[in-house]
Amino acid sequence: MKRLITPLLILVMTGGVSAQDSNILISLGGPGYGIKIKNNFPGVTSGFARAFTLSNEDGTNDFIALGVYGSAENGISTPNYAYLGRAYNNTYMVFRPNGNIGIGTINPTEKLSVKGKIRAQEVKVEMANWADFVFANDYVLPTLQETESHIKEKGHLPGIPSAAEVEKNGIELGDMNKKLLQKIEELTLYLIEQKKEIQTLNSKVENLQKNQKRY
Repeated sequence: MKRLITPLLILVMTGGVSAQDSNILISLGGPGYGIKIKNNFPGVTSGFARAFTLSNEDGTNDFIALGVYGSAENGISTPNYAYLGRAYNNTYMVFRPNGNIGIGTINPTEKLSVKGKIRAQEVKVEMANWADFVFANDYVLPTLQETESHIKEKGHLPGIPSAAEVEKNGIELGDMNKKLLQKIEELTLYLIEQKKEIQTLNSKVENLQKNQKRY
């Protein structure tokens, strides 16, 4: 018990804890310094619902804030999203009620939406139905004539999104890797077939040459 009382006494004696406008302010020198725990709406219909902030020494500039941005009506608050940032209008990360998280965006459309570049040592995508089905006996390999016709008509490979689609919707990393592998495996089958045809033609040429030498 003494261990708990001693730090509290030190904070109170140094003016480190104070209350102001329904806020609890834990600070280094007075209200608005250091750490602020807020629990009120401003005098408008939307804005901070609650916030935990780390401020600079004069309390005018938040270094980082964790709070809820929402609306208030008749004393009832409706949170729109929780955020982490300098303030709700300078947001680094948001947490939506549906579980979506956004970094660099306040409107994440996926479980994690990032607006900006990502650097990682490794990215692992879990997938099923990998493209090895191309090597199955019942796989119907498109003919080169069919592929050529599709390219002339559409301007891109069959099964691969167009440049306009990618620009509009982006690509799904795992799905696109599967599609690209499918094309590589199809290309491998084409090469194997061509090699067999070339070997057959070479054999015919050799036989013709042997027959010509006899005469």
